[in-house]
Amino acid sequence: MKLQTVALWLAVGGVATAAEPTQSRYLHPATFTVDGRELHTQSSFAVLTDEYFMGKVMALKILYTTRDVTPADEIDLRTHGDRAFTQDTECAYLVLFIDKDNVVGQVNATIVLKGRTVGYTIAASNEEFRKMAALFSYDGKQLRLRSAGKFENITWKVNDTLPVFMFKKQK
Repeated sequence: MKLQTVALWLAVGGVATAAEPTQSRYLHPATFTVDGRELHTQSSFAVLTDEYFMGKVMALKILYTTRDVTPADEIDLRTHGDRAFTQDTECAYLVLFIDKDNVVGQVNATIVLKGRTVGYTIAASNEEFRKMAALFSYDGKQLRLRSAGKFENITWKVNDTLPVFMFKKQK
């Protein structure tokens, strides 16, 4: 298991000092299972994208990966998408389809394991989404999502506070 250093604040004589954090701002462990087979991810990355339904619907696409997201990866993910980053690796996605008021109307989950990929619509309405999400907020720049649930043969447990970047599908 990798050791992580977190920021340490010390108040000394009214002056606060901080140790530098050494972890990525994308370090958000999550767990997914398919038929009891577990996927433990360590990083997540979110984009607002128009890549679905010929650009007619916007979606918050959250990638959960077993890899660290480095600053170079962030630039690549923001400009070219996730295809190269996720090639030959296990990962998961939650895709939250939103309207112009950032109301979630549908959520799809995709889990990619070696030899198996599954995908489901795990919430088909805002009412179903509100039942599965203990916390959701999106202000156009930051996403907060906490959810744990089960659907068919998959389970998930996520807890994220992430910056959201715009990704427009290149036509």
